[in-house]
Amino acid sequence: MEGWVSCFKNPESGNKLIKKDNPDMEDAQIKYALKKMWESELLTTGPADDNGAGTIKCERWEESFKFMKEAKMVPADLDYKKAYTLEFLPSTPVKM
Repeated sequence: MEGWVSCFKNPESGNKLIKKDNPDMEDAQIKYALKKMWESELLTTGPADDNGAGTIKCERWEESFKFMKEAKMVPADLDYKKAYTLEFLPSTPVKM
C-alpha cells in the first residue's frame, strides 16, 4: 500500500518499473489508469477512510462473494472466508 501511495504522489519511479517489466506500456496509458483509479477513489474511500489505503473489511468480502455466486463465477458452496486474511494489515494505517 505504501507503494500505491508513493505512486500517486510521485508516479515517475513506479512508471519506470512498470515500463521495465512491460515495455509496450506507454506513459499515456499509465497516466490514464492512475487518473481513473484516483477519480474512482479506489484506495481512498470506504474502510480506507479510517483504516488506510487498501483496507477491506469482512463484510466487503462477503458482498463480493455473493455477487460472484449470483453471477455463477464461483461455486455456491465456496468457503470465501478461506480466500483472505486480515493478518497482514498494517498496525498504522497507510493514508493517501
